[in-house]
Amino acid sequence: MGGGSLWGGAGRVRALQREVEGVKTIMSQNVERILARGENLEQLHSKSQDLEATLGRGSSGQLRVPKLSTGS
Repeated sequence: MGGGSLWGGAGRVRALQREVEGVKTIMSQNVERILARGENLEQLHSKSQDLEATLGRGSSGQLRVPKLSTGS
């Protein structure tokens, strides 16, 4: 009994190689998406810090939001 017949021969190896390549492609895409999401989160965090700095904080430590005039 040869090793090739146990696993289905060269066709089985090629099928497994294709499957591995497919998994690698999907994993690469997932890593790219994770990195892009991280960049988006960093931008959002930066914007929220800028907004917080612009609005400032009162003596109580709470965020101060300026009142908008209603024009009446």
